[in-house]
Amino acid sequence: MPRSPADRARRDALHDFPTDTPDESERLSLRLSPEAAHLEALAKAIDVIPGFRHKLISPIGGEPFLRVVNSDVAQLAEDVRCGKSVDYVFAWSWGEVIGPASEPQRAAEAITRVLSPKR
Repeated sequence: MPRSPADRARRDALHDFPTDTPDESERLSLRLSPEAAHLEALAKAIDVIPGFRHKLISPIGGEPFLRVVNSDVAQLAEDVRCGKSVDYVFAWSWGEVIGPASEPQRAAEAITRVLSPKR
């Protein structure tokens, strides 16, 4: 069942997604750390998969992460991080590796598969 505009606004506020601001990734791309640059590439890979929203969050003094949310089921959300062991990798919030940062499309598919309700 489609959500009403009020439901979408409430869900957006819950996950801190601005509804009327321009895409910040273009303005910030020149100042990104390697981790944030990889997360931005992941965000672009998620953009082509319908039904998901994301926001790159860079806390002051903390490591950046990408919050990914299922647009239809806001409870299905995950904070994805990027770190380096030998090479850069994407990891779930609990630390398990999703895949290499050199393959953002593959990681995007895994993330969206996990955040999709079973039908």
